[in-house]
Amino acid sequence: MRRQLSVVALVAVAVWPAAGAAGEAAPRAAAEAAEASAVSEGRVTGIGGVFFRARDPAALRAWYERHLGLGTAPFSSLSSVAGAVDFHWLEPTDPPRPALTVWAAFPEGTDYFGPGGQRGMLNYRVDDLDAVLARLRAAGAAVDEKVEEYDYGRFGWATDPEGHRIELWEPPAESGAAAERENADRRAIEELHRRDAEAARRGDFATLRELMTGDAVVMPPGGGFQRGRAELDAAAEAMESSFSEVEVLAYDLDFEEILLFGDHAVEWGTITGAMRARGEDGEPQRYAYKAMRILRRRPDGTWRVHRTIWNETPAASPADR
Repeated sequence: MRRQLSVVALVAVAVWPAAGAAGEAAPRAAAEAAEASAVSEGRVTGIGGVFFRARDPAALRAWYERHLGLGTAPFSSLSSVAGAVDFHWLEPTDPPRPALTVWAAFPEGTDYFGPGGQRGMLNYRVDDLDAVLARLRAAGAAVDEKVEEYDYGRFGWATDPEGHRIELWEPPAESGAAAERENADRRAIEELHRRDAEAARRGDFATLRELMTGDAVVMPPGGGFQRGRAELDAAAEAMESSFSEVEVLAYDLDFEEILLFGDHAVEWGTITGAMRARGEDGEPQRYAYKAMRILRRRPDGTWRVHRTIWNETPAASPADR
């Protein structure tokens, strides 16, 4: 993976030696730092759910699906609610962590939103439920005593100053098993990269084809789609024939980011290489491509290229060479 180098700028700052100003600033800075530290110990990281009452939740969901395209997936994590839909997104962590927001129409008579006839309720994802609840109690907010725990996280409830009941959800921390599974997937993808590069350097198009799924789609620059086993096999045979007189001098994959989504992964980066006609000593032809690929995991844990698209990068100017 490419390592980014950052340039550190040294900035000169003029400081006025006024004792009175420094004396006033110190307590204020300390208070701001304490407040920032308190918030960092437990905060909202996203919206976990948007919940509201409906006379007919299933019919209302169908209306949103028909007219707004909402809820085309047949399954929601909130399976007990007929009008529920999941929206999947990524938390801006390193690496990005899969997350979801549940949109759910509850039955009109639900008591899930607490007493008082509240029409809806927001669920907030938090990184530390205990810290958030403790801070709310210290601020005098109405906080439920109960905390419920499930395989999919811990839940608490509170009421804001205008009487809105809110739900707080701390998703489960990534387990050691999940982390090891991700590490295993990344190692397997690196193995795919290694085999891909070695096969390309050898001109081994049979192996390159084997490293794709049976229903892969290839989108080369300036050409149409190549999809399905028959078209891809034919394309591999044609390339093998045309490359029989070519010597591959270099072929390197440099993917800057790999995002995992269960049995699929997305990666993007550059592919660079050099080649020339066999038996010639002239200057090699060099190339560089911007590439994006979707990978799919097989039942045995290995990965294959499922979708791929690439574009030739612009030629470097003399000043950039």
